[in-house]
Amino acid sequence: GDGRWWLAPSCRSNRRCLPCITGSSDGKWAIYPVEIMQKAAIWRMPLALGVAHYNGSSAFKELVMTYRDVLFMFWAPSVEFIEISPVFVRFPNFNF
Repeated sequence: GDGRWWLAPSCRSNRRCLPCITGSSDGKWAIYPVEIMQKAAIWRMPLALGVAHYNGSSAFKELVMTYRDVLFMFWAPSVEFIEISPVFVRFPNFNF
């Protein structure tokens, strides 16, 4: 990446990546970045992962609402993004 985005293996060579944003409420800990990176690598998803500050009215919300063609990590149930009609990305169940 460029120091701001983590690029999944499937988009590193051609740089055709889908932006994916996760949040950080304190600037130190992001919401599930390792899980997102693992799934992107295993499922060959061409993601560029970025972390944006989130505190209810923040850079995270502004990015998601402005650029509506991004994947974003958020929790359910939440009505915060209902106006953009988000769609869940579901993965197959896994075994322990």
